[in-house]
Amino acid sequence: MAKQNHKASIVVYARLDCGWRRGSLIETRNNRIKENAMLYNGVEYSTPNPTYQIRTYVGSQAKYTTVGNDLAAAQATLGRYTATRQIESANEALGIIPEQKPEEKKSLTTLVGEYLAEKKSPALGLSRTMIGTYEVTLTEFLNLSKRVYADEVTGKDITDYVDRLKLDGYGQKVRSMRYTALRGFLRRVGVDVDRLIDKSTSRRLMQKPETKTDPFSKHEIDTLLAHCDPYYRMVFSLLLMTGLRREEGAHLTWANVHFDRNEIAIPASQSINKGGKVLKFNTKSKKSRIVPLFGSLKAELLKWREQHPDAVYVLGAPGKDTPNTGWLMTGKRLWHEAGLDCHVCAGCAKGTGCSAFYLHRLRHTFAHTCVDNGVPIQKLSRWLGHHSITVTVIYLSGGSQGVVVDPFGKAA
Repeated sequence: MAKQNHKASIVVYARLDCGWRRGSLIETRNNRIKENAMLYNGVEYSTPNPTYQIRTYVGSQAKYTTVGNDLAAAQATLGRYTATRQIESANEALGIIPEQKPEEKKSLTTLVGEYLAEKKSPALGLSRTMIGTYEVTLTEFLNLSKRVYADEVTGKDITDYVDRLKLDGYGQKVRSMRYTALRGFLRRVGVDVDRLIDKSTSRRLMQKPETKTDPFSKHEIDTLLAHCDPYYRMVFSLLLMTGLRREEGAHLTWANVHFDRNEIAIPASQSINKGGKVLKFNTKSKKSRIVPLFGSLKAELLKWREQHPDAVYVLGAPGKDTPNTGWLMTGKRLWHEAGLDCHVCAGCAKGTGCSAFYLHRLRHTFAHTCVDNGVPIQKLSRWLGHHSITVTVIYLSGGSQGVVVDPFGKAA
């Protein structure tokens, strides 16, 4: 059995543009901790209302215990933990054998940690997106319900969590996924969810919305691009003319852009050493694919390559040549500056960015543009990397099945 060492520290768990990440506390010059901020990969990020966790180790395996949103309370918890470990070390050195206590009931926080560790097992083959869904769901539920043990969870705790998601502006699809993930965890740790939530309510909470897509209009695209600097014009043009997902675009390397074959290769997995640090990437489907490099985009990329001859990543963070995690928030700012805000969504009301702009919408626009210009649905399905053509048919909106041409040539 791996032995628990006594090293412990506080980490910040917060949502960045690239998803939920853990970072370190930032100490100011006067030896104070900078609140609502964290250091991740050497970069300082603003983290409004972050969650704090105590990191301990069993052998070399890190264990994280969520302690809430209050930094002072987290520091007090760390102090108690450190003091307890010091006493245990002293007793061990003196040969004092502590009185064996009956095995204590595991806390909900402990059960969450064990459950997430299982989900991260390579044997399950879960995608990073799916693992992230479990992490976000269970962490948010712990913070909202404030329950200590699993048998204290009530049906109201569960519905309150889903209601909070709706209040925060999450769509029905996300709410359904989060509820299903929470339900699976609670059942695993012995909670009779069917007793807490009646069948009709559960069916409603798990119901997914009707599948639909919402492409940008030509006016929206033209207006947005007109307000972009050269870098973001290239970013949005790439996503628009390839249908790449955000992570795929951010990790695209010049080595995978084949100008001679008019193709862009998307590898199933990728590892790149940058300054001694290995940057890894896996596609959502964990499968590789080829997407076309249309002439309109090829011309822009050739010019971009001339301006960045030594870069590894096609659109790395300016000045860093590493995957950029800030596309979404910058895009929302540019959308606002272009006067495209809807003014009626929760994001506009809160000032966090209009919900009408999201990067995946460029993928929708790519698919609709291709179908409307005669790209066969089977070919489009391969380009998008869908596991089944039934997923792709949502983009059918008429259109012919004729010769494939550059759908974006008119806009070049």
